[in-house]
Amino acid sequence: MKKIIILICALLLCVNINVYAENNYDLVITNANVYDPNSDTLLNRFNIGINSGKISILTNRPIEGTSTIDATDKLVIPSFIDGYQTTQNENVDIERIKDGVTASVYSSKLPFDEYLLKEENHLSYVNRIMLYDFTDLYKSNFNKNEESEFENNILARLNEGYAGLFFTPKEDAKQPNLENIPDKYPLYLDFYNFKDENIIPWLDKLVKKDNKRNYYIISTNYHFMSIDNLIGYADTTNNVFFGTFPFSYVNIQPSQLPDEKFNKLLGKLIINLNNGNVNRLNNDYKLMNDPLSVIGVIGQNIVDKMLISDNFVSESFNHFNTQKIITSDINTFMGRLFLTYEPNNLDLTKFHRSIYGQTVLPKNIFGLESVLSNKAKIETGADADLLIINLDNLTPYSSMTEEIVPSTGIDYVVRNGVVIYSDGKVNAQAPSSAYLTNLENSFQTKQTSISTKGKSKESLSTIIYNNSNYIAAKDIADYLKVKYEKDGGKFYIGGIIKMEIGNTDFAIGTNKASLDYSPIIINGEFSVNTKDLPNMFKGYYSVNVDDSNINFTKDKLAKLLDKEIGKNSVNVEIKTNSILFSYGLSIILILLFFVSLNKPNKRVIKEKKDERF
Repeated sequence: MKKIIILICALLLCVNINVYAENNYDLVITNANVYDPNSDTLLNRFNIGINSGKISILTNRPIEGTSTIDATDKLVIPSFIDGYQTTQNENVDIERIKDGVTASVYSSKLPFDEYLLKEENHLSYVNRIMLYDFTDLYKSNFNKNEESEFENNILARLNEGYAGLFFTPKEDAKQPNLENIPDKYPLYLDFYNFKDENIIPWLDKLVKKDNKRNYYIISTNYHFMSIDNLIGYADTTNNVFFGTFPFSYVNIQPSQLPDEKFNKLLGKLIINLNNGNVNRLNNDYKLMNDPLSVIGVIGQNIVDKMLISDNFVSESFNHFNTQKIITSDINTFMGRLFLTYEPNNLDLTKFHRSIYGQTVLPKNIFGLESVLSNKAKIETGADADLLIINLDNLTPYSSMTEEIVPSTGIDYVVRNGVVIYSDGKVNAQAPSSAYLTNLENSFQTKQTSISTKGKSKESLSTIIYNNSNYIAAKDIADYLKVKYEKDGGKFYIGGIIKMEIGNTDFAIGTNKASLDYSPIIINGEFSVNTKDLPNMFKGYYSVNVDDSNINFTKDKLAKLLDKEIGKNSVNVEIKTNSILFSYGLSIILILLFFVSLNKPNKRVIKEKKDERF
């Protein structure tokens, strides 16, 4: 007996060690309300486990880690990607971290190695994505040899590590011919030299000539006279995007400002001039009665259009590469959240779109296979670049005219799995920033054959993660032509199979069952391990799975799965046999009910007999 007890204790110890090993993450964020803009999924009270700088698990089950952050009642979202910035200033970068930025786009005219040598002392806490600026190399009248040299130069720079291209055209310049440059590289455009009314005609010619490339217009606030038209043009295309910075004063009237206020703004306020140039406020404007338009300042109607545009990317303001910081340089991102968050409104569509526009959208401009492919999402295998936000503490300090006051609302900033900001302070021990140049996919894809008796084979993409194959649940439902629904972290196949992200328990009809692997989010899709398919469809389909094939065979219950609902159809299937069966069953049940009412109770009869004696 003693030996048996010792053996049981040893087994229990092994189980505990295994459980601990599975749950021993570098960093765990608990009880968070997680919003993943890449899949448009909100997970309430979920836990995130992070290992080696990547998200390892999303689950509502308890997990443990070396470090833990309690995010109860907090929102966790991906950290922000700054659409464009020029300032190489550590102090600015520290302030931008407080605004939620952990990656930013920059440009350079140098070969990549030369740029790194020149700027190595400017590395701070914000990761950098680099654009190659070919403005000085471009001529409208290239001969063949010059054009070939121009193209070779660009290709060499891209191969060195640049992730895209940058160009500042002149108004009379022809559109550059980039047909021999892969269109996966976006082209950023600075129309600083243009009159507002000439931007769209010039741009439209370029887009029609090279219509598969993504285009990004920086600093559209400079073009305040035509910004409405630029928004309209971008919204009619699939590949034109624009960037802007904070929203504050629409205009100022210098002569009406008190001396103290005017003096405070001297040298700080950037203003638009009618000739398209810009200037800093100086004493020459002191007696001006006409209102001055301020950069970063646009009417509320334009702000409203931007906030619902699918093409509006957030930028930090400071493009002058100065050492001086003004509040507008650092408060683009949380200010945008503030503008769209309404605490008492259950419809969070605008709020979620503002998160998307500061995370997924700038990533997508660089394409699905880029240096940003693992950013801007909260899913298995993604880079752990995260913000933990207290929505009760959002404030929008985006004024161009006030002293430096950082936005509030961010409790923690996590970059590559390391907390780099907490308790109002930047972690001085955090790793410095990196140049994002090499694509590091967390998983590979492969084609898997899927078949059902009586149907021809099809091929679906599966993803290899942790030496297992995962397939999108929606792809399986579409193949079987059954209904598929998502509700937060839960999803339903055929209305009967009910599963949840990060949970191995699931329901199949009225029965409870378990999976070997919990469902995960990959590439924005709820995905399941192919080895779990036989368990998932037990009683409805028999499923045989090997390394590259999935075969479904219908069981008797397969017809009970809800069919996929078409746009103009109702998911109701009525058959004559079913109707007759239902009526017959109802009649039998009614008869049995009446028989049971009229049937004598034996116990009562016995008691009556006993009373006679």
